[in-house]
Amino acid sequence: MRNVKLRLMTANCLHRFGVEPSVLADFVRREAPDVLALQELSIAQARALESLGDYPHGTLDPRDDSFGLGLLLRHPAEMRRLRLPLRDAWIAEIDLRTLGASPRKGSAEALQITNVHLTAPHHLPPWRMLWQRYQQVHSLDTHLRRDAPVRQILLGDLNSTALFPAYHALCARFRDAAIIVAARNGGRTHATWAPRPGWRPLLRIDHALVDSSIDVESVRVLPLTGSDHSAVLVDVNVPCD
Repeated sequence: MRNVKLRLMTANCLHRFGVEPSVLADFVRREAPDVLALQELSIAQARALESLGDYPHGTLDPRDDSFGLGLLLRHPAEMRRLRLPLRDAWIAEIDLRTLGASPRKGSAEALQITNVHLTAPHHLPPWRMLWQRYQQVHSLDTHLRRDAPVRQILLGDLNSTALFPAYHALCARFRDAAIIVAARNGGRTHATWAPRPGWRPLLRIDHALVDSSIDVESVRVLPLTGSDHSAVLVDVNVPCD
């Protein structure tokens, strides 16, 4: 079976008070992901990424608050917005044939990658936060089930550790890339969020979730200077035959 290798990156940039645009651009240039899923992306950060010229495909939807998103790709993809309460998600659908694949008749012909940023559990009032999170996860799950014949990857800041109902609901149809690698290597997963930029990370709330058809080669959690989140980089093999 022929596989296509892809490097994925998800990172929360802490908008205009967070990662310096030049620092973000240098980080992306050095790690060279094929797919870049960003949350809390500011206008200046988005301009710095555009200046790289390495990501001709995807969507930048930056804002100077916590609502900015970006999903950039090296490969052609059909982009669409998934309407969610508070923050929408962005979806990229890659035709595997554009990656040189020749899927057999009846097999999946597309890879769908979703970038999402769920409402933080400390948002007030609590009843509104709980309703938003429920509706966000329900809408995501409905969309993912409807598009199930394609191969699927979910990236982003889920504002959820492995103990949260939102995480468990999404992992009912996905596998956690970090847990796959930790179990295989006899290691452990690593926290991705700290109370302040530069502090020691305490919680793992940034995730890369993959469907059962996708092989996870490696997962790295790297500090991103200026953000309270670390970047998560995942190397995967997507079956294409």
